[in-house]
Amino acid sequence: MSQKIISDYEAKGNCAASTEFRKESFPLNGQKNVVTVKATINGVRGLFILDTGASYVSVKSAFADRAKIPQTETEITLLTANGPAKAKLSKADKVMLGKLEAANVPVAVQKADDKSYGNGVDGLLGMSFLSRFEVQMASGSIEVRTRRPKK
Repeated sequence: MSQKIISDYEAKGNCAASTEFRKESFPLNGQKNVVTVKATINGVRGLFILDTGASYVSVKSAFADRAKIPQTETEITLLTANGPAKAKLSKADKVMLGKLEAANVPVAVQKADDKSYGNGVDGLLGMSFLSRFEVQMASGSIEVRTRRPKK
């Protein structure tokens, strides 16, 4: 089942078209199990929590406005660490994490206050983006890298 979801995301994001190997590495030291990264959504840079437990890239509505993520009527319920939360399901044209990028990424837009993700954090970089890549914890860091072409 998960391989089908990954395959669908690869097709939607045109991920298979890139044959160049790329990777980004983020240190775990001193971050108390939370890794924050700078990512760009639709050309707007923000601070995000790298969250392999989140189904979607999730952003505050204020960030969604800056990044011109379209508002939709499709409401979903997210199961968060703080309990269920409502969000509007939308899509970002492009998400970039360093040299890694994906197109047509599903995004959950939350009406959230500054404390929902943490001070200065714009959202979560979840699996609607990360599942298009290989993610591995090793040697005190998290690596996100392009998939090796299947032979």
